[in-house]
Amino acid sequence: ADMQTTTIGDLERDAVARLMAESPHIILIPGDLYQGPIDEFEQHLPAFRELLQTLHAPGGVWAVMGNADYKDGVPRLLRGTDIRLLEDEVVRFTVAGRKIALLGMSDWADLCRKGWQYTPTIVERFASRPTSDEIRLMLCHRPGWVLTLPETSNIDLTVAGHTHGGQVALPFFGPPLVLSQLPNRLCAGGLCEVEGQRLYISRGLGMERMQAPRVRFGVRPEVTLLSLSAAASTAAAPQ
Repeated sequence: ADMQTTTIGDLERDAVARLMAESPHIILIPGDLYQGPIDEFEQHLPAFRELLQTLHAPGGVWAVMGNADYKDGVPRLLRGTDIRLLEDEVVRFTVAGRKIALLGMSDWADLCRKGWQYTPTIVERFASRPTSDEIRLMLCHRPGWVLTLPETSNIDLTVAGHTHGGQVALPFFGPPLVLSQLPNRLCAGGLCEVEGQRLYISRGLGMERMQAPRVRFGVRPEVTLLSLSAAASTAAAPQ
């Protein structure tokens, strides 16, 4: 999550190498790839593509838009890669003998900029589908999407990013600021439950690169391996 960089360097290459060394069945990217001046985008586009082209998984590589992503830029970043961008749509596939249903949601901020109130009909339909033998995952940028789920949601796990774990965390206190509707202690990152819904918030790789200070303190960058059991209970092991 949240590569959120202007240039590709050792951090980004090492993170992708560590990820691919785990031979994941599915790769999920919860948004925010490039963040920097628009007039520098073309200059850095080849390096982004070169790195993203190394991402492969038998169950697919799936991404959603983040709030820092350029709407017109992301499809160009992903061109020539195995990464598929999901925008309010469900895909179904089988990997490692398990049936997977994956819902990828647009970024809430992008919807708000369009000037209308989003009615999460697709979320409600997906979450209310009768129990079956498939594992249901929701991929979104902002963890607040979990608050749109109905009480009887049949989604097994929501995966999000956006918070950077707070980007700065103080000892014995945690992050003083997170840009989310969820409590700071949850947005510090990791596996948690919100109103009975499983949620994994990735601390991600990068950091804010516009007006905010470019610093991470007490919040290590991460890529994460999530292991889903046959019962769809979830364990998370940051790498």
